[in-house]
Amino acid sequence: MRNLSLLMVVIFGMFLSSCTGDEPVQNLPQEGQEATTTEEETQMCEFVLSAEEQAAVGSMNAFGVDFLKAVVEESHDKKENVVVSPLSAQILLSMLANTSDETTGAEIADVLGYSDVNVLNDLSRKYILGLPAVSEKVKMKLANALWYHSGLELNPLFGEILDYYYNAPSNPRDFGSSDAVVDEINKWCADNTENLIDRVLEELPPGSVFVLANAMYFKANWLTPFNEEVNERKTFHGLHQDAMVEMMHTSLGMQYAESSDFKAVNFPFEDGFSTWFVLPEDNVAIDDFIEGFDLKHLNDHSDVAIVDFSLPKFKYATELIPLDDALRYLGINSVFESCKFTMFLNPIKGGNAEVKQKCTIEFNEDGASAAAVTLAIGEGALGPGEKPEIEKKIVNLDRPFLFFIMENHSGSCLMAGKIVNL
Repeated sequence: MRNLSLLMVVIFGMFLSSCTGDEPVQNLPQEGQEATTTEEETQMCEFVLSAEEQAAVGSMNAFGVDFLKAVVEESHDKKENVVVSPLSAQILLSMLANTSDETTGAEIADVLGYSDVNVLNDLSRKYILGLPAVSEKVKMKLANALWYHSGLELNPLFGEILDYYYNAPSNPRDFGSSDAVVDEINKWCADNTENLIDRVLEELPPGSVFVLANAMYFKANWLTPFNEEVNERKTFHGLHQDAMVEMMHTSLGMQYAESSDFKAVNFPFEDGFSTWFVLPEDNVAIDDFIEGFDLKHLNDHSDVAIVDFSLPKFKYATELIPLDDALRYLGINSVFESCKFTMFLNPIKGGNAEVKQKCTIEFNEDGASAAAVTLAIGEGALGPGEKPEIEKKIVNLDRPFLFFIMENHSGSCLMAGKIVNL
């Protein structure tokens, strides 16, 4: 069985900060109550979403595709692969929306598709409690944590929000002893990704005063594994050059979608999760296709079909790529400038942040595995019957394609990517 893990980490330096006397966020525990989560509460959280939350899910899924588009748009080499994690970005940005002044929080909420940060908090809590409980056959973890310089005083409201909505401990540490803080963060990463990501930091940048982290771990098998004995060496027609790859193959009834410019199959994992593989037509440039693509297109054009499906067996790792320009492209600007953060009671000087991400992805006969690290680094100072005839379709991923790993009940997009070279 293979593993899929995702880690997202945010590191900020000293930013301009002030306490704004915010009103308590809705649904926090009352005074004297503990903000812990019982096993019964976890089992009860099964994505029973309000109308507002359903709208937020739809908007946030749109963000997932937009996030991939933005990273593709801002990439320097258009002929390289791109892999991102929309879900981890959503949860982390939702936390950040609570750390900032009203302008920055509104920017983040708007990019995620909703103006009410309270709804984002409620939705994130349901993700964190509900996604790991979706299936006994699929192992999944979502973890969050905060480390901050012990010389700063944490805003109690922010601490309560992290504790209740994000199950995130707040850890005051001496950032002057940065090696010890780095070792602790790296161990947390390893513990929460089953050692798939065992080191994310070598050192803390000068002036750093806190690290906000989200980790996601996912482990699943295909519902119907590929038979390794029928694998064949085939040519993958990449944008840089052709390459010989080991091509896996199966023929099954599955969800299938097509239009004039693409074909797609939804290949399921064992329980509650699946991957959409989207193949643009041969005469359609993949970046042009991405620009007009929407996940809703798949459901609008989908049906059940017998599909001869071929998927290359591969593993790919990105470099550490900057995301600042991609997030600015989406409309998040203040967090990279001298925004005001309300997470500390201490007034501190202004600064800025850089956001970077590194990912790996693997597809094989048993399932999928992946790992990703995202850093935002800030610097500053302090029934029986007749069977219908079903036309057999052919989807051969032997040229550039997209993938989207989905949780099917909520429609959440965990991972997304553009594969153009193998």
